[in-house]
Amino acid sequence: MNASSTRIAGWSLFVSILALAVAAIQPGKEFYSKLTAASASISTPKSDEVLVGPDHKIGGRARDIPLGSDLWVVVRTTGIGDWYPSERVALPSPDGGDWSSEFSLGGPGKYQIFVYLADSQASGVLTEALNKMQQNGFTSGIVSLPAGVTVKATVTVTRSS
Repeated sequence: MNASSTRIAGWSLFVSILALAVAAIQPGKEFYSKLTAASASISTPKSDEVLVGPDHKIGGRARDIPLGSDLWVVVRTTGIGDWYPSERVALPSPDGGDWSSEFSLGGPGKYQIFVYLADSQASGVLTEALNKMQQNGFTSGIVSLPAGVTVKATVTVTRSS
């Protein structure tokens, strides 16, 4: 073997090992199918409901939530402004089930309430954002949501006073 063919063989071996390593660490089809199969619904409040006051309960049903993922309630003034992670939803079992949580609204106006599925990294970012918001008295939220979140349910409500 000459030097050129030795180099080519070395690169071929390197590329083969790299391809095996990448295949070994990529999540399989089962992981991705669980992400798309995951579901959450909001049963209360109803869309277009008028709410009085700032503090409210939210509830619904979830199923097939992947291990290591979380559901988050996130509030936003309809179509504009910051995102306000409200709470990570406590599920009754790893498979899901009925859930309930709490959220707060700012002054009178229209709001969108979202339930997001967040992977572990996104959930960490939302937790950190919520902690900062609590420290600043909820005067500002976050400008954008982190990568790794998928909307699973939404309702639009109006706060009257």
